[in-house]
Amino acid sequence: MKKLTTLFLAVAVLFILNGCEADRLNPLDPLNTTSPVYEISGSVRTAVFPQNPVTGVIVSLGNGSATTMTDSEGNYLIRLNTPFEGILRFSRNGFKADSSFISWNNSRKIILNKALAFSPSLTGFSSRSEVLNRFPSVKFINIRFTAEVADSGATVDSVFAYDKESGRKYYLPFERNSSVYTALFSLIDFPSISSFRDLTGREFSVVIKEKTGHEITSGLGSVKRIIEEEPVLTFPVNGQNLSSAQQLSFQWQAYTPGFGHSFFLEIYTDEITPQLILKSPSVSSGIFSYAPEITLPPGDYFWVLYAQDNFGNLARSKPASFRVN
Repeated sequence: MKKLTTLFLAVAVLFILNGCEADRLNPLDPLNTTSPVYEISGSVRTAVFPQNPVTGVIVSLGNGSATTMTDSEGNYLIRLNTPFEGILRFSRNGFKADSSFISWNNSRKIILNKALAFSPSLTGFSSRSEVLNRFPSVKFINIRFTAEVADSGATVDSVFAYDKESGRKYYLPFERNSSVYTALFSLIDFPSISSFRDLTGREFSVVIKEKTGHEITSGLGSVKRIIEEEPVLTFPVNGQNLSSAQQLSFQWQAYTPGFGHSFFLEIYTDEITPQLILKSPSVSSGIFSYAPEITLPPGDYFWVLYAQDNFGNLARSKPASFRVN
């Protein structure tokens, strides 16, 4: 019996010792000296306190042959069969790109953590013409630039539209109501041209200046068209009297400019400081009237109609007045 007990203990000790080496014998364990696997791992967090994990960061080694992405906890893992040395790059929209050189130095496992700094990024940019028709026969033509910028780190100092051809920058103030950078410019702001028609097709980009003074140039946009064709209103016009009890119907002449378009109209109070009462939804190009589902109280009003093409360019009618009794 004593011999059996001794034999059992010897086998148990041998089993335990072999078990301790089991992980090292695993061919997928990078600490196993015979393992063909090499690992680069780590986490990516924001550079500013409280250093939150950054998900969706693209992590690529060398020319991108080994690429992965950080998970919801900001962690990443790259496995290689050969110890490829090169630059490990970290990139994600809204953050400054970063990188480190990978050198194995006879190791099979590298842990590399990164803290990425916020960087503003352009999420939208448009440039469009706005033609305002006024009495008697005057056209005011302007160009509007609008930039949408993601700025999670509050690092933006100012935003400009940039004309590479002339080298001029056009400052775009921040509009808090719509959270965009936008401004309207007239012909006098473009001294190198004599007509806005000369501006059609010219490309503009956006320059984002950070508080550090660093500038980021991004995006391209151009004015595709100046809408010369004027929408003409037919009813109500010239101060016509309307009853507050009747269903309002705003009408205009058939409009066939030869390109895709739609309409929308705006109704204002007719006073020293006009107040916008209604902005209609989009009206299809083949429809030349609109009946709002509102009742206007007695008073003086005026309305305007906009034709808008598929690029966002606008042409506004002359205003037409009316009275509700």
